[in-house]
Amino acid sequence: MKRRRNFKISTKNKSYQIEDSPLYKLKSKKKLYNLLKSNSQSINELLVDDGNYAVFNQIMGSKSRLIEHPSERLDLIHTRIASLLCRIKTPDYLHSGLKGRSHVTNAKAHIGNVPVLTTDVKSFFPSTSQRKVFDFFYSILECSPDVSDVLAKLCTFDGHIPTGSRISMPLAFWANICMFEELNSLSNKHSIKMTVYVDDITFSGTDVNFLFKNVAKKSFLGMVI
Repeated sequence: MKRRRNFKISTKNKSYQIEDSPLYKLKSKKKLYNLLKSNSQSINELLVDDGNYAVFNQIMGSKSRLIEHPSERLDLIHTRIASLLCRIKTPDYLHSGLKGRSHVTNAKAHIGNVPVLTTDVKSFFPSTSQRKVFDFFYSILECSPDVSDVLAKLCTFDGHIPTGSRISMPLAFWANICMFEELNSLSNKHSIKMTVYVDDITFSGTDVNFLFKNVAKKSFLGMVI
C-alpha cells in the first residue's frame, strides 16, 4: 500500500503585506496554475472530481467531530495556497497559526485585565461559505472574478471551508477579516483588549459588559457567537 505524503505549510521565513502577496491582483488563471505549481488539466480535474475528500467522524472523548480531509492531490494544492496565505502579515490580535504564538500567549495577553469575555464563532469552518471565500479573493486580494472562482472552488467542500485541511485555519481567518477588524475597531474604541485564537475570541477590559457583548454580536456579519 502506497504511503500518503505528509505535506507541510512553508513560509520560507517570508512575511509581507497583503499587497506584496503573489496572489494580490492576480488576473490570469495561467499565472495562478503556475503559482500553484500545477496546470490547467490537473486543476480542472480537481474541480470536477466528487472524490476529493474523505469524510468521517473523529471521536474526541465524548464528542464527535466531522472531518473533511482532502485527497493527496488536493492536499498538495491546499498546502501551497495555505503557505502563501501564511506569509501575509496578520493583525497583532491573532494568536493562532503563527510561530511563537499559541493558546498560552493568547491567554497571557489578558492577564491583569478584568472583566474578561470569552466567546467563539459557532461552526467556524462550516459557517465560512464558498461565497465568503470568493469575496476574500475578489475583494480583499483583488483577484479577477475567474481566478477568484477557481480558488474559491478549490478551497471549499460542499459550499464551505473544509474542517480537516491545512487551508482551513488561515483561510477562515482571512475570509472573515472584515468581521474581525470590525470587532477589533469596536474594542479599541472602548479601550478593550481583543485576541483571536482560531474561532475563540477573547475581550478584556473595564468596559466589557452586557452592552458591549450585545453590540459585538451585531458585528458578526452572519456568523454566530
